[in-house]
Amino acid sequence: MNDEATKADISRRSLLLACTALPVLSVASCGLQLQQAQGQPSSSQSAPAAAGNAVAVAPSDTIVAIQAKLNSVPTGGTLEFPANSVFNFNGQTVRGKSGITVLAKGPVIINGARGRGTAGAFDFGGLSSWTLRGRAPGQGFVFNNTLVNADGSKQGAVGHCVFNNVASNGFDGSAIRMTGASFLLVINNDFNDCQGGVLGHFDWDNIRIDGNHFTNCWQPVSIGQGDNASRGRNIKFINNVVDGFGRGGFETGGTLDDTNNTPGQIFTGLVIDNNHFINYGTATHWVEVGPVSIVARRQRGTKVTNNFFKRGSNNPTAWTEAIEINSELEPAETIGNLIVDVASPFPTYGRAGQNVHGNSVFNVGQPIPPGNTTLTARPADPAQPVRVAW
Repeated sequence: MNDEATKADISRRSLLLACTALPVLSVASCGLQLQQAQGQPSSSQSAPAAAGNAVAVAPSDTIVAIQAKLNSVPTGGTLEFPANSVFNFNGQTVRGKSGITVLAKGPVIINGARGRGTAGAFDFGGLSSWTLRGRAPGQGFVFNNTLVNADGSKQGAVGHCVFNNVASNGFDGSAIRMTGASFLLVINNDFNDCQGGVLGHFDWDNIRIDGNHFTNCWQPVSIGQGDNASRGRNIKFINNVVDGFGRGGFETGGTLDDTNNTPGQIFTGLVIDNNHFINYGTATHWVEVGPVSIVARRQRGTKVTNNFFKRGSNNPTAWTEAIEINSELEPAETIGNLIVDVASPFPTYGRAGQNVHGNSVFNVGQPIPPGNTTLTARPADPAQPVRVAW
């Protein structure tokens, strides 16, 4: 990109995911140490409660009955859904409760729950110390065209669930609403054909997104932050697989106000580590933004490390940037990444930009900063990130 094109592009994308931009279209593991460092619940804290504190949902229960049972669960207790069951929520939402776990003991299909513009199937908005989980990856709640609300919540967790064919939800997350959430763990979920911004959208703080698989989703992560330095801290995107996307894999806003170029978008300690961004730019997925686009002007301590980037082979005209950084305060550390088949691996703008070294590239455009390795033979694809036990 030339300088003028760059400025125009950054200005265009500094306010993310306006409704008109969201068509409805179809490091090694940090594990428990990172959980504890962020203040996240540990694996033992997230485990289902002892049997004496469990309340069982019957396959024949109505939503009214499920709500009554949830309300009766004591602090530290669990509401247990039976494996291999199907529930029709009939356009209703189950309101969560602080201090409890809602557990699917195996696959539990949720149909007919409320969708875009609502609190979805389960509403944990504003609550604290809650968990919504399955017993293992793919062995939890299966949400068909509905969502979970975590807006304004603290110390929550959503894990081992599946979200299918969820409609775009504007500035809110189509699968998990997360505006104003803090110390939220999103772990080992599968997101399939989810549209809009899958996890959204404003003022996150101490968020860990770990071991999730996003397949043919429009945009897995888009974050709009303000100028509050007590938000935007310690956001970790680690061990995820982003396989095909329509707009971008992980994107931040750039300014608070395009017209006046107002500085904003404060991030501190943002980490994108050990993820795969693959098969983007295929015939069915036009790419508007590259896999990683962090154009937050006021960012410090950003690290983009040990990721694998490989563009799809079926659409040579697709957007082919890999790691785009625009920083005015401090350079991002871009280290240990493997980048294959892209035109612009390290586009960098702003006064601070990127500190790029120790990366390996193949079949990419220039420039390649010193301290990086240009491979002469096509590398084998690395093994996908391993989901941590939870």
